[in-house]
Amino acid sequence: SIWSLRDLAMAPQGTRLERAKAAAMRDVEGPRQEFLFKLPGFVEDFVKPHLNNPADITTVRTFGNIFMLTIPFAVLYYTVLPASHLIGCAYLGIGFAPLATRFILAMHFATHRKMFNKNSPLAFLNDVSSMFICAFFGIAPGVYKAHHCLMHHTQDNAAPEDLSSTEQYQRDNIFHFLHYWFRFLFFAPLELPLWVIRHHPTEYKLIAQVISYPIAYYGSIGLLFSTFPVQTLYVFVIPYLVISFALMFGNWSQHIFVEKKGANGVGNTYNCVGTTYNSIAHNDGYHVLHHLNSQSHWEQLPSIFLKKIDELDSQKTLSFEKYDFFMIGVFVMTGQLGKVADLTLTPTNLNREETIDLLKSRLRPHV
Repeated sequence: SIWSLRDLAMAPQGTRLERAKAAAMRDVEGPRQEFLFKLPGFVEDFVKPHLNNPADITTVRTFGNIFMLTIPFAVLYYTVLPASHLIGCAYLGIGFAPLATRFILAMHFATHRKMFNKNSPLAFLNDVSSMFICAFFGIAPGVYKAHHCLMHHTQDNAAPEDLSSTEQYQRDNIFHFLHYWFRFLFFAPLELPLWVIRHHPTEYKLIAQVISYPIAYYGSIGLLFSTFPVQTLYVFVIPYLVISFALMFGNWSQHIFVEKKGANGVGNTYNCVGTTYNSIAHNDGYHVLHHLNSQSHWEQLPSIFLKKIDELDSQKTLSFEKYDFFMIGVFVMTGQLGKVADLTLTPTNLNREETIDLLKSRLRPHV
């Protein structure tokens, strides 16, 4: 219960542990901000009985906001509104930017755990985010589950089988990051199908999907650009470039501290606790826990952190407060390890200099 968790958080402990528990309680008790506005009451009342978990109405609201705001704006831009750069900027500012992070993480958790009961007439919507909506947020339909769930989580950031692995890089080196990003930007559409063919050779439907859907996606963008260049620039091209960078810098930052080659979630990522980011991103900051069990429901992650905090601390799990992965990555890439050390919650038994030494040791390449 909330009260037992609050009692746990207030238990007398060392300074860092007290901060960690208080930060996690902020994530437990804080308001959810994954959506810009709630859906009409009759819509939510209709949807709620079909959900596998009542908390997933939050995710439904995120997707509903996009169907009510982003997609209509894009359709109007192509059909009614003038091909104006000013309107394109308005689209990015209203239909894309406020919902981009919210959508990516809503899709992320909806891909791991189905929102709707498999026997529900709404079950067909379980894949709507990764098969349709994602096209408006710079991601080719039909590939996210294969890339993220089948590859990244099963291989757990281990190179070379996880194509998005950070192990082999010096992870505070900007040129290493640029190599990492450009590899994804230009070669992922080829490398992912080859990976699926190698690891799932009999799953013909999946193979056909990861080959044909990106071809259709990129081909459609090319055709649209030839006819509607201004609209396509703002609705598809800019979002693709922005999201490809955000996804890769996000994953780079999430796996910037790697203890050793083949490390599991305890040693290949960290937690961001008590951040505003968690309130808009389905508690994505609890990335260690997510990698240890990707089926844990997003709503429960702060509570699980509180219950397992002593175990995580004893395993030298890294946890930071106040800032999200993106900012931790920025601090590391700009040489501010001292600032990162000051934000460290766990492990609790290291002083500032020892914490900096630990962070440095986890930036080295593992080949």
